[in-house]
Formats: sequence, C-alpha cells, structure tokens
Amino acid sequence: MKNPTTGNTGLVFAFVLSIAMCVVSFILGGSAGHLSSSGICFPSPDEWSLPTNLSFGLNLVIISGVVVGILILNKTYNFITTTDTVLQSSLLILICSNVFIDKRVNSSVLLGAVVVIIYFILFGCYRNKKSAPQLFIIGTLVSIAGLFQYAAIPYLLAVFFAVVVLKCMSFKGMVALGMGALTPYWILAGLGVIDLRELSMPVLSTVFTYNFIEEGYFLLWLNCGITALLFLFCSLYNAVSMYAGNTRRRLMNNSTLIFGLVSCLSIMFDIGNMVAYMTVLYLAWAVQLANLFALHNLKHGRAMIVSLLVLYVAAMVGMIYGI
Repeated sequence: MKNPTTGNTGLVFAFVLSIAMCVVSFILGGSAGHLSSSGICFPSPDEWSLPTNLSFGLNLVIISGVVVGILILNKTYNFITTTDTVLQSSLLILICSNVFIDKRVNSSVLLGAVVVIIYFILFGCYRNKKSAPQLFIIGTLVSIAGLFQYAAIPYLLAVFFAVVVLKCMSFKGMVALGMGALTPYWILAGLGVIDLRELSMPVLSTVFTYNFIEEGYFLLWLNCGITALLFLFCSLYNAVSMYAGNTRRRLMNNSTLIFGLVSCLSIMFDIGNMVAYMTVLYLAWAVQLANLFALHNLKHGRAMIVSLLVLYVAAMVGMIYGI
C-alpha cells in the first residue's frame, strides 16, 4: 500500500491554512470586489445586501458543504480509489486561495454546491434509462441557479454529455431535462414575478479581447489559467490509466471531466464573469489531482503538493494587493 501523500496531518494543515486564508482575505482583501454578473432575472448572490459577518460565516459553511459533499460522493461511489486526503485538502486550498470567492457569499461557491448535488443525482442514474424524474430535478436546479447567475446555464450542456457518458440517456429523460429547465420560468411568468420580454441577457467578452493588466486582475487570471492548464494536463495524463480500469469508475470521472471542460470553455468566452465558473473548475481539478496520486506512484508527490500550495498562496497574496 502506498504511503499517503497528505494523510490526516495534511488535511488538518489544509483546514487550518484555509481558515487562515479566508480570515486574511476577509480582513485585508477589501480591494477585491465582486466580478460575477447578475442572473437572467434576479441579482447575483454577490450583490445581496447581507451583513458582512453573516455573509462571511455563510460562505464558510457553503465552502465546507462543497468539500464534505465531494468527500461523501467519493465515499458513496468510490470513483477515486484512494484513502488519502488529497481530494479534500486540495479543494480547500484551491477555493480559499481565491479572494474573490472566499470572503462572502457569492455565485461561484453556490454554483459549486449545486454541481455537487447534480453529481449525486447523475451518479445515481448510472445505466438507468428510467431516470426522467431525476433529470427533471437537475434541469430545474440548473434553471433556478440561472435565475440568479447566468453562468449556470452552460452546465445544462455538461449534464447532457454526462447523461450520455453515464449511459442513462433516453428520449423521456431528455424531454424531462428540458421541461425542468423551463419550468421555473413558466411558474414565475405565470405568477407575474417576471416578464419574459425583459429577461437580462449577458454581454460576453472573450479571453482574446480582455485586457487583464489594465483591469487589475492579472493574478486572478493567472490563477484561473494555471488551474485550467493543470486540470487539462492531469486529465490527459490520467486518461490511459483510467481507461484500463473499472468502467463505472472511469465514466463517473469522465462526467466530472466534462463539467471541468465546460467551465474552461465558458471562461474563454465569458472571461469577464470567470469567477462564477471557478469553483466548478476547482472541483474538476481537485478530482483529477486526487486521481493523479491514486493512479500513479509519484516519487516527488509531496514536493508537488508543496509547490502547488506555495503557488496558490502567492497568487492569493497578490490578489489581496490588487495585482
């Protein structure tokens, strides 16, 4: 049996460091405003007028829920074959090293929580062609999230491909997914809460036209870019070993991979709203990182973890000072 790369000691260290980073960000990160855009109908969670301390506390609870949720998901479906704590340790550090999502309630962390719930439902549908009720629920969840943050909508595409990958696609299921996505709008329009003619459509800016240095978010972009590149590299590196393994495990991992790829593509074409997609990207990267250590016997695994830790903490310090 391989020696653990992080183990319980590493998890405790990651937890303590994550709390410290959140507190430092809360106290010193005043220059980091919110970047996420509004929803199709309602203001984004980043714009909610919550008391500062309450918002900070709620955000810590949501972050904890995301980390505990992905841990329970793995305990339930065993899609990462390891008893090590790389998954939860890395996810804590990744989320809490971003000052735009670690100090108050925001769209990104809430969207991450929604995606974890979707994973539970999707994995439960594995090879089940009679999964229309579950897909209706997923469509409704994504649609409700989109009311408050339009960045949720691209994940309907991720759900579609994940359903294909998990072999639970059926005509009724696809209709149910579409009906679920439309139902919240029908209900709210029928009650007179929203006017379908006045829905807020997003204004997109691509990665090719955005000036990160002038906007003052260079290290945020660098954090996002490095995360995306490492996620893609790990995914490719893990692919061969994953293909030779258990089919169910491979397909579940491929499902999380799809959500990560959709996040990367969405960031490329909606760079001004990139923060909203980043928790889901962090989730996908943490899964691939955990698989990297589970599938391969890395000689310098701990050095790699320490290097990543230093990289993300340094980026966080730079974000606090507006670099």
